[in-house]
Amino acid sequence: MEVIVEVITSSEKKIDVDFWDEYAKAYFEYERLEKLERLKGFEKAYENIEDKDSFNAQYLEILIYNLKSEL
Repeated sequence: MEVIVEVITSSEKKIDVDFWDEYAKAYFEYERLEKLERLKGFEKAYENIEDKDSFNAQYLEILIYNLKSEL
């Protein structure tokens, strides 16, 4: 009869957890930076619109509001 025992040391487990933790943080930081870039573009486009009551201006206001609430 043969018994096989796998032993995982705490350092091996910690390395795996640290990797996924850093991976998740980097992913969310990338998403946040993308949203910030989109927000800047929308704000710039909104500033350039002369008629703030137009459909396009109102739509940009909504996009800006939603992005700010997500950040």
